[in-house]
Amino acid sequence: MPQLQIPDVGVINYEVEGQGAPAFALMHGWCSNLRHWDRQAAAFAPRHTIVRADRRGMGQSVQTPAASPTDHADDLARVLDAAGVEKAIVVGHAGGGAGAIAFAARYPNRTLALIGVDTSAAPASPPDSDAYRWMKAFADGIRDTPGEFERRYRTFFGPKADPALVDAVVAAAMKTPIEVAAAELMGLATTDTAALARQVTAPVLWVTANPVNLEALRAMFADLTPALAVGSGHYLQLEVPDQLNAMIETFVAQRVL
Repeated sequence: MPQLQIPDVGVINYEVEGQGAPAFALMHGWCSNLRHWDRQAAAFAPRHTIVRADRRGMGQSVQTPAASPTDHADDLARVLDAAGVEKAIVVGHAGGGAGAIAFAARYPNRTLALIGVDTSAAPASPPDSDAYRWMKAFADGIRDTPGEFERRYRTFFGPKADPALVDAVVAAAMKTPIEVAAAELMGLATTDTAALARQVTAPVLWVTANPVNLEALRAMFADLTPALAVGSGHYLQLEVPDQLNAMIETFVAQRVL
């Protein structure tokens, strides 16, 4: 598996599969890793180039606690350069969605489309807000309370998720250093992803496990296609991969090709 050495950052672990345009760039979520896109890579690599990476501090990439969504976006740009990919459909799950939005905002000429997978976009939370206090309690809880990290992570899955799958994903997540996990949570709370979203000009597919505020999303994204998965928890790409893949394939055929 190739690795990219980024000056003043360290090693980013990534993988390139398949061949063909448009390419996909896959950004995993909080305390996740590139393997969690296996079902999407298997579905699309026969016709598309697939680029996926372990984000900073997660998977097999360098452990750097202080990485912002724009840092992750710039890392992705470097990975795409190393893979020889100029333009891509950028897909972000959960906490990785902020980096995907940042990439689409910062690199509009390299973004064919943006796909959000059970992620969010919102203004930055001021320190005196309920949203900030909730996220800080979340970060402090996983840092200070034994077992809280695992307990929280298990809540991400729906009741129909395969228990063996849940155990495997949770075990991988628990390898993330606590300071990396806590720092990402606070980074998400303090990043104005709504402002980044308003800069996105590419078509957007926004797939969620539960209904969301579509009016707010349409105020942020100029070209939005919302979609609602059925019978899944937070990990759509693992729990209902065929359903998600069909949504992506239809969106790409209608809005990109």
